[in-house]
Amino acid sequence: MRKFILENKYGVTFQFTYFNKVLFTNISGLGFSKNYTYLKYENHFSTLKNNFELSEIRGVITFLDGYQGYKKMLSFLEKGQHDMKLHYESHDTKYCYVDIVSLTKTELKAGGLQSEIVLNKKSFWIKERSVLITSNVDTGGKIYPYTYSFIYSNASMGLSNVEIGGHIKANVVVEMIGSIDEPELLVKRSGVVTDELRLLMNRTDAHIVISSLIQDLTMYEIINEEKHDIYRYQDFDKENLLWIEPGAIEFEFKPGVSEQTICKIKIFEYYLG
Repeated sequence: MRKFILENKYGVTFQFTYFNKVLFTNISGLGFSKNYTYLKYENHFSTLKNNFELSEIRGVITFLDGYQGYKKMLSFLEKGQHDMKLHYESHDTKYCYVDIVSLTKTELKAGGLQSEIVLNKKSFWIKERSVLITSNVDTGGKIYPYTYSFIYSNASMGLSNVEIGGHIKANVVVEMIGSIDEPELLVKRSGVVTDELRLLMNRTDAHIVISSLIQDLTMYEIINEEKHDIYRYQDFDKENLLWIEPGAIEFEFKPGVSEQTICKIKIFEYYLG
């Protein structure tokens, strides 16, 4: 059964479920829209490029508990109507970024109050996956002092094989936690290095974050809960901000030290539907 959830930029969610007494039905626009540019050769058109287009998602919201449910949703939307995530759960879970364009006044219909909603769909459907790599195999039942909110594909000895999905290049957010000495993260295909991240820095207790997300291109380390820019410490001969083509790859993490260090990789895959 399909399930939809709205999430605002503060992480607050609104669920369209029978349990919450709010249903989202008659939905259209969950697919994609592209704009193509062509070059004509006599009686034949050659495709030059295609661009992802802004599109609309439309649907009907039914408030099973009447005006009380409608007010509950309005209260949620007062906290922000832009840059929201629309989560779609079916055989797997994906989300896209949306803006709420309109929500009509409610009409009394059989089964409750109903409103029509229109959202601007601003992104591909995004699926998040995560990999946790440790730099040596001797975990010894060690409990890491970090809480992770999603499931990891675990790897040791600094290696992890991953199948990147999606229709375009995936973005990644890389975290390095522990001791490092000019650390490297290699992306390999069939044993050949295709992309590489390398930092020219030495730390005994680092917490490094490097993001290639287009809306959050950043490199920083966290010291006493404060972010400090580390742009100048990157090896400018490497890619560093990793964009990874779909397909089978291997991550290899080299912290440059003998101590155990954690490399956490969050992968963002982009799908048309």
